[in-house]
Amino acid sequence: MINYYYRALINEGCEDAFGVLNLYDYQENTNEYLSTGTASMKEGEGLLYKKTAFLKEQKYAFKDYDIIKAEYADSHTFWHHVLVTAEVNGKKKEYHEIAQVWKGKLLVAGRDDPYVRFRDGKMNITFQTPSKAR
Repeated sequence: MINYYYRALINEGCEDAFGVLNLYDYQENTNEYLSTGTASMKEGEGLLYKKTAFLKEQKYAFKDYDIIKAEYADSHTFWHHVLVTAEVNGKKKEYHEIAQVWKGKLLVAGRDDPYVRFRDGKMNITFQTPSKAR
């Protein structure tokens, strides 16, 4: 699933990549991640298309990835450290992120890539250029 997601991004198949993601809403006031059970498939697809269009507008292109390490928390919970390469405004950038399969869906998180929120499963976002990217 992790390879499928990243390969789809490289091939500009964002719809395919988004299809494996866990969709969620982040509640900032409680620091909770809530599954988006209320959003219909059409609403989710609409937002994912907007995310894809926004990334293109920002001249963000996903180029490569390398799973560099698997980290185990216990005998059944683990996540993968992934080094991703993106092109942002014509410049090659490398970022570190974490990918985890949870309940049959993929969770992707990263702090380095200011655009990760436009290719993860977070549904409640604002469409504005990240301050780190300016």
